[in-house]
Amino acid sequence: MRNMMKLMLITLFVLCVSMTLLAANMNKFGVADQRQVTFYDPVKIGDTVVPAGEYKVLHTMEGDNHIMVFQQQNVSKKSQATARIKCDLKALDKAADQNLIGYKNDGPNRVLNFLQFKGDKAVHQF
Repeated sequence: MRNMMKLMLITLFVLCVSMTLLAANMNKFGVADQRQVTFYDPVKIGDTVVPAGEYKVLHTMEGDNHIMVFQQQNVSKKSQATARIKCDLKALDKAADQNLIGYKNDGPNRVLNFLQFKGDKAVHQF
C-alpha cells in the first residue's frame, strides 16, 4: 500500500510538471511558439512554394503582425526550404483537440489556408 501511494505521488508530480511545461510553452495568444507540420505534397505558403516534407513552424511577432516561419527539417541547410507568411488568429471556444491543415486551390498549387494545432486556443488563418 505504501509503495502504491509513492507511485501515485510520483505520477501526480510528473503530470503537474508536464502540464506546467506545456502551459509555459504557450504564449499570451493561446498558441505555442513552435510546432511541427508535415506536408505530403508541395504547398504554396505566401509567395513561396515549398516541397513536401517536415517543417518546424515558428510563431513570431513583428510589431503587431503575427508571422509564421516554416523551416524544412531533415535536409541539408543548403537545400532547406523556408517560407514566411502573415497570419491572423481566430480564437477557439476551447483548446483544439486535433491538428488540422486547410488548403485552397490556386491553379496547379495547393495554397495553405489555415493551420490548427492540438492544444492551441486559436487557429492560424492565412
